[in-house]
Amino acid sequence: MFLLENAPAFAAHAKEVEAAEKAAAAKAVEEREMFAKAVEQKKVAERSCHTAASKGDLAALSRLVEQGTIDFDAPDDGGYTPLLKAAANNHLSCVDFLLAKERL
Repeated sequence: MFLLENAPAFAAHAKEVEAAEKAAAAKAVEEREMFAKAVEQKKVAERSCHTAASKGDLAALSRLVEQGTIDFDAPDDGGYTPLLKAAANNHLSCVDFLLAKERL
């Protein structure tokens, strides 16, 4: 008798739980997508840092490093850091800048 009387309440509760689970799943998907986008943006910025160091573009390099959103000492796929690339291409202003940042 108790179960029959409360069946509508149980059904309503089950629908609320289902809706909450769907909302949580949707939020988790959204958060994963946002995280993946942030990771990709960071990779792009780090590649830009490598390019700026390789070309001796101190203005671009300093702008990227000063933003503070990248690991300016991160190696590329070949294991080279922006500092190594700047040194290999004889861009001493970039080398000095990166060495000063590493000391901080």
